[in-house]
Amino acid sequence: MAKELIYSITSVRLRLQKKNPSERKTKMNSTNCWVLGVRGVSQITTYATAGVLFLLVGISTAWSQDLQGGEIGTLRVRPTGANVATTWKQLNRGDNPPFETPGFVPTPLTGEQVQARPGKPAELSVVEVQLGGQAKGVLAIRAFCPANTPCCQIPGLTASEITFEVVDISWQAGAGWPVYHSYCPRDEYKAGMFFRDAKVHQIVPRLGGFYFVGCYNPGRAVGTSPTAVCFGTNDDRYDDNQGGYVVLIYSWK
Repeated sequence: MAKELIYSITSVRLRLQKKNPSERKTKMNSTNCWVLGVRGVSQITTYATAGVLFLLVGISTAWSQDLQGGEIGTLRVRPTGANVATTWKQLNRGDNPPFETPGFVPTPLTGEQVQARPGKPAELSVVEVQLGGQAKGVLAIRAFCPANTPCCQIPGLTASEITFEVVDISWQAGAGWPVYHSYCPRDEYKAGMFFRDAKVHQIVPRLGGFYFVGCYNPGRAVGTSPTAVCFGTNDDRYDDNQGGYVVLIYSWK
């Protein structure tokens, strides 16, 4: 019931936002300061509706934030407080991910890439994600990763395949660079990047002996054997990177 109400409020709010500002705002002058006529009733109704919306929108605060979810559409993410270890077991869905996603192109990791020291591990929590067009949310592990490493390891996960999505992207590749908000912010390749076959400054998943190129988000990464899982930004240096991003892991095997 609460979720349906949130959708109704959002729909009404969007319709109001599409109106001309002059239709949402009235001036108190001698020509429109009458309230007994039709126009006055309309003005009162507008203010009353806005007041009701303001009160009802508070119901939606249980949903922590709106996130742009690529091809999936707008996401609603709500913390659950559930145990991370228990949820990892629930998300081991084998060949039955919660939705269809395109697969990435696997590229074998080089010895240098394998031996590179991992950065700070991701910070994990359990969330419920309401995907666009679905009435019921799905569980996911939320992992926050800093952008200053090519390998932000996902603690507690050893997998050969994952279904994931990267959201809340906000990072900068050093002073003078723009703040990025997308999975693949630059349509170019450059020698000297840590992941040679990936695009400059894109986010790169790695597992099962491979790193995965391509700009699908959400997506599916499939390796050949179970290994630790990590995500990283593709850069030629990392000590000046700032910010980070959130990985939502929906399923693994």
